Amino acid sequence: MAGKKRTVRRDVAAEVTATFIAQVEKAIANGEAPVWRNPWVAGGRPVSMSTRKAYRGINVLLLAIAAMEGGYMAPWWGTYRQIKALGGQVRKGEKGTQVVLYKTWVKTERDEATGELVERRIPTLRTFSVFNAEQADGLPERFYAKTGAEVTMPEPQAVLDGYLAGKGAPEFFQDVLGQAYFVPALNEVHVPPMKGHRTPDLYWSTVFHEVGHAADYGLRREADEAEHGRAKSTYAFGELVAEMTAGIVGAETGVEIDGDNSVAYLRGWVRALSDDPRMLTRAAAAAQRTADVILGVAELDEDGDDEGDAGEPAALAA
Repeated sequence: MAGKKRTVRRDVAAEVTATFIAQVEKAIANGEAPVWRNPWVAGGRPVSMSTRKAYRGINVLLLAIAAMEGGYMAPWWGTYRQIKALGGQVRKGEKGTQVVLYKTWVKTERDEATGELVERRIPTLRTFSVFNAEQADGLPERFYAKTGAEVTMPEPQAVLDGYLAGKGAPEFFQDVLGQAYFVPALNEVHVPPMKGHRTPDLYWSTVFHEVGHAADYGLRREADEAEHGRAKSTYAFGELVAEMTAGIVGAETGVEIDGDNSVAYLRGWVRALSDDPRMLTRAAAAAQRTADVILGVAELDEDGDDEGDAGEPAALAA
């Protein structure tokens, strides 16, 4: 009698990381900046056609890679069924982009030591395919990019001032040259003044990276105090969170994030991500939360919204 067919469980985080590493390797070969430096194209942050909500976390990076490779300017993305429901049709031969839905489900089980029923939150990841509006015909005109459309962005100084005025924000000093750093014990950020940078974009790259460290540290401290069990940051993880935070905040404020683009630097990230494939999805989610704090965005439900259709996932997956 034939044996039962064995189901091979997918490692979604590893697949996502492999896609990301391939993009970094391509950036190394072409002498380009990694995707986290400028995480979306001129069309703006990627948005779900069905919910009108912006994608978050790792999905921002995955869709940025697809947009750059496909040359898409439209920020709108949807599943095959969503596009069809809106009156459009994905063109024959077009390839979908895999994005991730992050959800947690609660399992009730009996504690072996006390005999009491306890709830345990279990995180899960699954993937699904979406298409850019420019891969389909027949969609309403609002989903297609409009050349030269004006996008209103907050000024980086206004964003920084708003963050520094908030509860738990660090003290901010422009009192060093040739270096920049965050001091957790004192909750202080030190950066060179604007005149200590070659360009304003380089100044804001430095600032948003360092306040990214501060905001990330504050969130982790709050989580520890609330006993949420968030793991203590490693150096590589903390640096990747700060890098991605700077990219997100920079994209929201019109700053072209720049920094050390050396091959050795990028190779270091490839090694770190290869050693820990789950670091990328964790870092992207942490960077999104950290960027939200700096930008003054209200905290959103990380579990996302079900769009009510089996297999049709939320736009807020982190």
